[in-house]
Amino acid sequence: MAIHHESAFGDAIVAALLADGWAEGDRADYRPELGLDTSQLFAFIGATQAQEWEDLVTYYGGDRDAAQRGFAKRLDQAIATDGLLDVLRKGVKDHGVRIRLAYFKPSFVESEAILADYRQNRLTVVRSRSTRPSRPTGGTAST
Repeated sequence: MAIHHESAFGDAIVAALLADGWAEGDRADYRPELGLDTSQLFAFIGATQAQEWEDLVTYYGGDRDAAQRGFAKRLDQAIATDGLLDVLRKGVKDHGVRIRLAYFKPSFVESEAILADYRQNRLTVVRSRSTRPSRPTGGTAST
């Protein structure tokens, strides 16, 4: 593979992130319209905020799929309105239930138990899909 192709650059980025401890996500779980790997998102929420998630599912009539769709939509709105950093710092409120999206390492650690939620943070990278529009069949592209 030639080193001057976009795919080589993408491979280098992915390799560097994986070498730094990131995990590789599954393309099937990545929702490009949200910019999220929803499988990782809901696994993180389940591992760190089970009770809050159950409270939110209750607001969606006990339908877990509806809760996931509704929360993903609310998260997208919050990021568009408040910005990603604000959402990472403060979390998102949906139907009065605050869901955190990251836990930051405290500056003072009295015990290892304090770090439990912090250690549940997930950093994943998903290899990009081709964004190049395909050419019409039988013709040539013109500019």
